[in-house]
Amino acid sequence: MGGLGFGERLLRFVFVGPDRRMLKVLSDVPVPRTPDRALIGDLVSTLGELLAKTDDGTTVAFLLTRPGVGAITDVDRRWSSLLTKTAAELGVPIEPVCRANDEQLVLVEPT
Repeated sequence: MGGLGFGERLLRFVFVGPDRRMLKVLSDVPVPRTPDRALIGDLVSTLGELLAKTDDGTTVAFLLTRPGVGAITDVDRRWSSLLTKTAAELGVPIEPVCRANDEQLVLVEPT
């Protein structure tokens, strides 16, 4: 991924195989500051369709990147919650959601 420091908000994602290795390169999509249900619904649905063509035990890992410094924010938690809830509703297995800003990479527990 490289060093920390981000000029825009991105939701990065990658498939993780049953052997715990990344299957493809990290992909990303620009996202707004606040969680967007329609965007996440469409993305997770599409990822679920692709996941259905992979080996059992494959999951999706998400990393929310954004500029700035500081601790986990309410908005970070809302993103994590939306991703986690949407994936559960659509039956898409995901890894815990992480967030990276200009100073740290952290796990973001959903609310």
